[in-house]
Amino acid sequence: MAQSLHSGLIKSPSTPSALAVQCFLDVLAMGWRQTPWSERLDSSLLSHALQAEGVVGQASLLTSVLTDHPTELRSQERETLLRVCLRCIRRGQHWHLAPDLLNTLEDVWAPGKAWTGELAGALATLAQHSPHLNELGLTARWLQRLLPLAVRSAHDPDRVVLHSAVLTLAVRTVDLPALRRLLEAMSAHQPAPVLEPALTSALSCLAQFEPDPQVAGWLAQASAWFEGSAPVLLERARWAQRQGEAPQVAMSLVDAISPSHQGYRRAMLWMADALFFAGHAPDAEQFYQRAGVVRPLSGAEQARMAHLQMRQSSSVQEALETPVDQADSDAGWQGVDTGVLADALSLVGSWLGAEPVRNSGARVALEGLAERSLAHCRTQWPQQDTVPVDMVLQLARTLQQISEQRYGHLSEIEAAYPHHRGPAYGELDPALGASLRRAALRHVALMAQLATQTERGLTRQAGMRVWLELLRWGVQALLTLEHHDEALAWVRAAQYSVGPTMGHSVLTALEERCLLAQGLVVEAQAVRLAMPHEANADVMPLREWPEWVSAALGEAPGQAHSSESAWQDQTVSGRFETVSPDGLLTEHAHTTAPVSLEAARLPGLQVRLSYGLIHPQAGLLRPHAWHRTMGEFPYTHPDVLSSSARGTSLRRPAATRTVDFPVVVLANMDALEHRNYYHWMMLILPRILVAQDAGWLQGRQLLLPAELSSWMLSSLTDLGFTPAQWTTYSRDETLNLSDALVISPLEFTSPTLLELLRKRLWQAAGLDATRPPYPDKRIFVSRRSENRRPLMNEPAVVAHAESLGFEVVAPETLPLLDQVRLFASASAVAGPPGAAFTNLAWAQAGTKVVALYKPDVHLPTFVDISVIRGQRHRWLLGKPLPGFERASLVNTPYAVHIAQAHDALRWACGR
Repeated sequence: MAQSLHSGLIKSPSTPSALAVQCFLDVLAMGWRQTPWSERLDSSLLSHALQAEGVVGQASLLTSVLTDHPTELRSQERETLLRVCLRCIRRGQHWHLAPDLLNTLEDVWAPGKAWTGELAGALATLAQHSPHLNELGLTARWLQRLLPLAVRSAHDPDRVVLHSAVLTLAVRTVDLPALRRLLEAMSAHQPAPVLEPALTSALSCLAQFEPDPQVAGWLAQASAWFEGSAPVLLERARWAQRQGEAPQVAMSLVDAISPSHQGYRRAMLWMADALFFAGHAPDAEQFYQRAGVVRPLSGAEQARMAHLQMRQSSSVQEALETPVDQADSDAGWQGVDTGVLADALSLVGSWLGAEPVRNSGARVALEGLAERSLAHCRTQWPQQDTVPVDMVLQLARTLQQISEQRYGHLSEIEAAYPHHRGPAYGELDPALGASLRRAALRHVALMAQLATQTERGLTRQAGMRVWLELLRWGVQALLTLEHHDEALAWVRAAQYSVGPTMGHSVLTALEERCLLAQGLVVEAQAVRLAMPHEANADVMPLREWPEWVSAALGEAPGQAHSSESAWQDQTVSGRFETVSPDGLLTEHAHTTAPVSLEAARLPGLQVRLSYGLIHPQAGLLRPHAWHRTMGEFPYTHPDVLSSSARGTSLRRPAATRTVDFPVVVLANMDALEHRNYYHWMMLILPRILVAQDAGWLQGRQLLLPAELSSWMLSSLTDLGFTPAQWTTYSRDETLNLSDALVISPLEFTSPTLLELLRKRLWQAAGLDATRPPYPDKRIFVSRRSENRRPLMNEPAVVAHAESLGFEVVAPETLPLLDQVRLFASASAVAGPPGAAFTNLAWAQAGTKVVALYKPDVHLPTFVDISVIRGQRHRWLLGKPLPGFERASLVNTPYAVHIAQAHDALRWACGR
């Protein structure tokens, strides 16, 4: 009867009804009650029944076959049944039934088997759905067997199912060498459209873990193959950013993404965030708006959007006067959905996001809460292996993001300004900020460890890529905390647990990073040599100047080294004032930081990455923490393969150029990375004058990057230098210097060097130091063109300033010597501080300075200049606008009280 039903109803030209299919299955079950499985397996009706079960969403027969009889499918006579079973696994996504069958088939499969395509499909289904690492390891073993066949048949249109499945296997197991082999084979011809999801996923995986020029080339090809693809164009935009391209390049790529593409919103947000932090306000706002059309913005994104729109707001004073507890701000951690980890993470909100004010009692309390939170997380973590790693990664990212926005800048200040601490420099405590940031990193590391040290936790959305990314976050957190041994042990345990191919390249790179963090360069080099990609990189230590120059000169650690010149500047002491938001005037003592300078002759020096000085005995020169507040070092560049605090791996240059004539080199010549007026005028240009005055440019050329900004080059010509005195090199060149005299770096303003520069620029501007101009100008320095840390009620302040005779200027629009003349004639300078306040260096002693800023952190940078020049420096401290805490501490918009601003400006005028 079952046979008749199948022939009459199931195989009819019209689609059978679910009722007919179920009738067929019921009749067959009745007829097979007494039939042994050996006979059922040989019956053609079994294959029909398995397919019929798929129509009505059942799998009882499939479960019986694959659970109780997988070995009986190995025979050649049952290949048809085997193919049906494999198809049912893929079509019905019955991944949990696959492992026993796949293990059974390992010793019978050969490349010529007719069921290879079905096998690959079943493997891909298992890889996409299984939460078990050991089952993912099974698919990784099969990948090694299927890969050669997929590579050989890369252009066979009849093999697209195999190609799609093998690409999926390589992505899900993060087998980067396999992905490269497949893409090398498939990129010679345009692939079938059906392969777009698998190929874009493969390219995204490579771009995430192993970006290089070859991957960039494939991405460019793929954008032509799959027009408007969000993953491809987003990765191309990221590559353009790594290359140091102008923002417009990345914007043009993201603009080409189709709004209908699933990844459209993610790409818009990435571009918006990148533009926001780069200070490109109108463009950032446009991309936030695009993302908001797809789905409402999150709290942090809304804060940034509001930040961008605040310039056009007419209610700044109203926002300023809004009590903090009534502000429409993001709830921070309290607004995060922690899901199954609600109990484990229930104490995080008690300290994360708290204001790190200067209060010893508050510090002890917050640090104690953070410790209890960490212990609670460890003891209350769910014991069942049911915590998805994608959820943990998202929570870890959110936790660290909140921490970085609230405490990251404070932590950098703590390291970069060791000589200026205390309430005179802000209400917030950098030491407490650094402590809370460390607490956040400890939480991130613990969460990642607990989630990855289990056999389960993967989901379709969170495969090995997310598992590895979470592990990377955790390991980097430990390295930042300097828990090097713990990080290395974790990575090596992960390598053992996942086997020889799954995520091998990523885990090996992490092992290398852990070794570099400890300065174990020889061990790191051995790990690098075993890598399947970029094995012949240059692995070297990172050292700051004192240790670096001693190693380069071949001196023993601690030995006083001989140099061409060594000089220690005298510090200068003075006073400055602050006016608090409630009008309290306080005077503070201030002493400039100690500054030293020396020059050392170093044959065999190499210049790379534009700023990098590499010596064969010393490695790469690492800048002081002050410079590292500008970004992670080595700065982003395609040739930086791996890096930690004490070592780095660089891609070997394709070509080098030998400079066989003597040159003068400035250590930390990072003007291309930090095109900042203060940085150039106070830390770079004075050293060039020192080289000139010491006679070091006699018979030597000054070595400079060719891509310096035009205003930087103009400053050199203003000081009398000519292009004949310097030689240039391009950003991506590698130079071998036969004879280099290296001038040590500067981190802080030097009193002696500032005076040297001021006298030279006064002379160049036609000013006579013995008969200085009469200081009768009042200058208001505007930052209206700046999006970062905007003074929101600047127009109202400017109106008061103009009524008192202040001239509103944007110094960056003037030639350097005009700026010198202008500020040399100033009796008063006021405005929101920024790089333009460097021009205080040209102003005379006694000039009154009013810096309009926030109370949280006000750095000593421009106080140094005022103290050296004998000026009267006063900070007028306003209030940050509530609701913007998640945008960025350093970039938070603020406003000052108009009445206090008017009083401060009148003081500057001598009234």
